[in-house]
Amino acid sequence: MACLALRHYFWAAYRLVVFVRPSIGVLELLGLSIGHCKGVALWNPATREIKSLPRTTLRHSEFWECAFTFTAFGHDPKTDDYKVFRLLTCSNMPGRPIQKMELYTLSSDSWRQMDLDVPAHIEGTNIINTCMKGINHWLGSDHENGDVVILLFDTSDEVFGVIPLPDSFGNQRGDIAVYNEMIALIFYPNTYTDTDTATEKRFDMWVMSEYGVKESWTRLFTIGAVSGVERPSGFWSNGGVFMGSSSGELLLYNHFTQQFKNLGVFSVARRPSIERYMQVIIYKESLVSLNGRHEEEDGIIRVP
Repeated sequence: MACLALRHYFWAAYRLVVFVRPSIGVLELLGLSIGHCKGVALWNPATREIKSLPRTTLRHSEFWECAFTFTAFGHDPKTDDYKVFRLLTCSNMPGRPIQKMELYTLSSDSWRQMDLDVPAHIEGTNIINTCMKGINHWLGSDHENGDVVILLFDTSDEVFGVIPLPDSFGNQRGDIAVYNEMIALIFYPNTYTDTDTATEKRFDMWVMSEYGVKESWTRLFTIGAVSGVERPSGFWSNGGVFMGSSSGELLLYNHFTQQFKNLGVFSVARRPSIERYMQVIIYKESLVSLNGRHEEEDGIIRVP
């Protein structure tokens, strides 16, 4: 499965860092998006192309307000196509919020509206998704009973579903990652704030060995108690775990030596008032052309 980068237009800086096996070589791509929330763009770092997607099919004038709830991107292995799904929450004053959905396909370069049942609600802090084998995953709360679950969107079949979490999850925070082609969960206490950076935390690593089966959740190992670490970001090879420090640095934890290594990569948002969303994703190079413009035209700078 090949992956492209997906990003929204908004006033913000971003950094993409590529780690090269077997050693950790770093390639940084820096940029500043200068649009005005105009929509979504696809970016292929391999071909250095960026493509702004067409305007939405939804008529925002019908509503008092519309806002993105979440966006998903994936490769459809059945049709060998790339798709972008987005869900918008629209409302009138007064009136109940209305969910509107649409799907973009690269082959048609167009959006089409959809009517799907979304069985879980995604909290604002869980909008970053994890994609594996064409299926996107988020943490959310089940609409029926309020339980924390994994909400999934199948890019090929274009349907939503849910996956239950281990019973031991309890009142904790969590992040989804991919570990050896399996969905993984990293649990950690839900009791810290941006100013509580010295609190020691413990991180439990779980994997689902049989996809979609609750009973197959297995605890891999535990990191802790450690201080100065905010949240996990993803897995590296041989049990390594990427983690974000309280000062906005990216760390690599070695499960066997139980040591942290500072990778010299910093979050763009380093002020304490801004939560630092560092996420490690699996990137597989693709030479698929977007028929877009060159990345330099969008302000992307490659740092040697």
